[in-house]
Amino acid sequence: MPRFRIFQLLQDYVQGFQEKAPKPGKMTLRDSRYEETGAVEADSPYDAWKLLQEENRPGNVRQLGVGDVLQIDDEPPMVCAWWGFETAQWMSADQEAAIETHEQVDVEQAVSR
Repeated sequence: MPRFRIFQLLQDYVQGFQEKAPKPGKMTLRDSRYEETGAVEADSPYDAWKLLQEENRPGNVRQLGVGDVLQIDDEPPMVCAWWGFETAQWMSADQEAAIETHEQVDVEQAVSR
């Protein structure tokens, strides 16, 4: 039975994630916005979701909700969406910083025009 690692979206980002309209293609998840909270053994991500809805779930893990992630070993993460689980990809803090630096340069160039 696969062992799913559980990554829960930090509370500050839950509402924003849930309100965002889905975009085509793979979701990119910022790892800085997630906390690994435990693991669960289940036959599928849907079985893991069901186990994590129960009151006797493992450790300090809250119920799995939209925006939370399950991942098996080195396989791509699976994000819980309104319609099921979607394969996603992680963005590291370094990648995130590079994007923010690029966006800042774009803003500075727009302001100086």
